[in-house]
Amino acid sequence: MRLWIAALYVILILALVPWTLADIRTVPPGGTVFIGEENLDISGSGVSPGSQLAWWAPGTSLDETPADTVTVSSPTSFSALSASFSGREGIWYSLAGKTPVMKIKKPKIRVKITDTTSDFDATGKWLPRGHLASFQIESNLYELRSRGGLTGAPVDIIIISPEKTEYSAVSGPSGSFSLTGIPVSSALYDTGPVWNTGGIEAGTYTIQAKCTANELDSNSADPGTGVSEIVTVLIQDINPLSGSGKQVEIEAGSDQRADTGSDTTGTGEQKVTQTPTVKKTPVQTLASGAPVPVHTSTSTAAISPAGTIPATLPPTPVPVVSMQTTSATESVQPIVNATRTPTIPPSPAATPVPATASPTPTQASPLPVGVVLSTLIVVALLHTVGRR
Repeated sequence: MRLWIAALYVILILALVPWTLADIRTVPPGGTVFIGEENLDISGSGVSPGSQLAWWAPGTSLDETPADTVTVSSPTSFSALSASFSGREGIWYSLAGKTPVMKIKKPKIRVKITDTTSDFDATGKWLPRGHLASFQIESNLYELRSRGGLTGAPVDIIIISPEKTEYSAVSGPSGSFSLTGIPVSSALYDTGPVWNTGGIEAGTYTIQAKCTANELDSNSADPGTGVSEIVTVLIQDINPLSGSGKQVEIEAGSDQRADTGSDTTGTGEQKVTQTPTVKKTPVQTLASGAPVPVHTSTSTAAISPAGTIPATLPPTPVPVVSMQTTSATESVQPIVNATRTPTIPPSPAATPVPATASPTPTQASPLPVGVVLSTLIVVALLHTVGRR
């Protein structure tokens, strides 16, 4: 009884294995076949041993002579090698019935790695160690899923560490992720964040993708067909662009600092020496902080070490400047069309000294001429009267 049950299990296994192989090997009528595939079954299109397949160049009619033909020796073990089909992509027909048998395509595959923590393409760049990473596979091989029972083209991702160790799986938030037999079911397939790079060896990793369906990877001579080109990613803690061996930290809102070659401060920052700028129109400021513009005519003002502004006054009258002084502020009207030395306001701390009146000498005013003549006449008359 036990032997009978064991034999039944063996029969079931043997029955399932051919169907599994048939799913990836069996090509439906008019189905896609990639250059490099071998051991295919194309008998579903009515092809028999010794039949001929024909290919017409684009733009030609099936009534014309085909551009190329291929003889099928075994329709259940057919190989679409590059020697016969390279450069002849398109629909191949049965020469006898001119019915579509298969569509030949050149395989294309490309792999990229993305830093999902920072959301950027890290292919050929730096990926900070400890960030999560995902893999993107761009390929037309997803069309293999049209063969019954397949969810996608089987693709392997090959990761080689800096110490030349090959990864068979990586681990991420969802646990272990196998790098073999990944079912690529779309033109742009994304694995999601499957690789936690924390704790791995620092250095440059190489990454490559290959499709293992029907020996496609072994028969693809050109990179990027059944096997992708090799890409790299640098995984380490330090940004290689820093150039200082330290992590580059950028503070938001930090001011730019000029490197003047001066000594550094105690915090390690460069001292910044600003070059003074001399304006053509000097502005004098009173103690109240109110700026008073001074309009220049022909003289050129220059700042002296003492902070004064010498100027040459032209021989023109200067209008009277009125100043009103309050207890806290002084207001000065601007001087128009004249150049003069700015008035230095009195120091707030100075105590005003009362002015002392000085004696003014008095000078005799000359008498009028009429008064003098009248006086002389009166004196002469008195003298005459007295003699008499």
